[in-house]
Amino acid sequence: MPRFPAHRVDYPAVEEAKTSLLKRAHRRFNTEGDGGLRHQFDEFRQDSRWLEYFAIFMALRDSKGRAPWHDWEPDIIARTPEAMERVRSDLSEEVDFLRFVQFLLYSPWRSLRELASGRAIPAMRGRPTSCSLA
Repeated sequence: MPRFPAHRVDYPAVEEAKTSLLKRAHRRFNTEGDGGLRHQFDEFRQDSRWLEYFAIFMALRDSKGRAPWHDWEPDIIARTPEAMERVRSDLSEEVDFLRFVQFLLYSPWRSLRELASGRAIPAMRGRPTSCSLA
């Protein structure tokens, strides 16, 4: 892990460092992932209807230099079957990585919500996502 300035946040450097670590964890999960965690990941994918669309959108956005979606190709905006198949094929690795990141974010979120509900503490109902200031 690189050293970061003590009195300010270098957001691009932090994002790059964390993304590098998450990609390493994803590669390891795909090659050595234990069965229990793999089973949890598969269940998460099945139970999260939003996940596939979210991962595809984020992978597309990153592949387009974070340009707004309305500046993308018309067939992708229209989500034609041919365009979506091409995107799934071209960006399959990135889409899988983004699914994995959401799974990692969701696990502690779910635990926190369960703990809060057991103590009658209202919790937000939103989905965990990674925010960017860009």
